[in-house]
Formats: sequence, structure tokens, C-alpha cells
Amino acid sequence: MLTGLNAALDKFDFGSVMGVDARVIGGAVSAASFEHDLASSIGAGQLHAHDAMLFRPTGGDLHGYVFLVVDTNGITGYQPGHDEVFDLTSRHLVNVGQGDFV
Repeated sequence: MLTGLNAALDKFDFGSVMGVDARVIGGAVSAASFEHDLASSIGAGQLHAHDAMLFRPTGGDLHGYVFLVVDTNGITGYQPGHDEVFDLTSRHLVNVGQGDFV
């Protein structure tokens, strides 16, 4: 989880974000199977190489959470252990655009 984030002022710096993909709302994600569930919900059609996106699962025990998912390895879709995921639920960030990245 990110702490101290001011969505109106702060920017994310991953050095590789080229675009922002459409937000995904759907899929089931649970804490016990988080990585597997996320990889099943965010494929090549949702997360493009060097892009970022917001993801909000509608099922599982993490339904309603909001995650920022960033492709940092240059391969489409989410790959556990290679791409970055941040819990933004308490940050009330509902949109993210190219201007939110350095």
C-alpha cells in the first residue's frame, strides 16, 4: 500500500510507463491466491507492454479494492514477480492518466 500519496500533486516514477490502459472492473481476487487471481484477470488484452492501469475486482475477498498495476518488464499482461501492484484503496484514486507518471 502507498502511504502519504497526494493524488493531486504526486507522480509515479517507474521510468518505463509509456501509456495508461483502460481501467478494468471485474474478476475475482482473494488474498490467499492474489498473484494467480491477478494474472488470470489481467491478460495481454488489458495490460500492454510498458503501460499502467487501475484494476478493481468485483469478486473474491478483495472485491472493491483498487490496485494500480504497472507493467515493468515489457511483456503484455500481468506477470507475478515482474510487474508492480499497489493498493490504492484508501487513496481514493479512481482515475490515472499519463500525466500521473514521470
